[in-house]
Amino acid sequence: MATGLSTTPTFNHNTQDGLDLLYANTQATIKVTHSHAEGNAGNQMKLAGSPTVENSTIVGNCAYFQGIDNMSGNNSVAPARPVTCAARWATRSCYRCSRR
Repeated sequence: MATGLSTTPTFNHNTQDGLDLLYANTQATIKVTHSHAEGNAGNQMKLAGSPTVENSTIVGNCAYFQGIDNMSGNNSVAPARPVTCAARWATRSCYRCSRR
């Protein structure tokens, strides 16, 4: 079983997704705490397995790059969702004290 922990990361202003762990091992335990994600052209976070997001600020503004250089319109490569989660059936996903 894979386990991941990321504390106080920032995922800002990427021309794709901010944090993309959507295709992580389905038995992975992923924990992201005290993070900040905004201004990414895709989803701010994509998570799989059994994810926990705590005390994080997640700003869903995938059109951040509109009007910068040659980028235009809503640049989201996926539906404009701040967080996408593909948790396994019978696993637990937890989002605590996070601001969206």
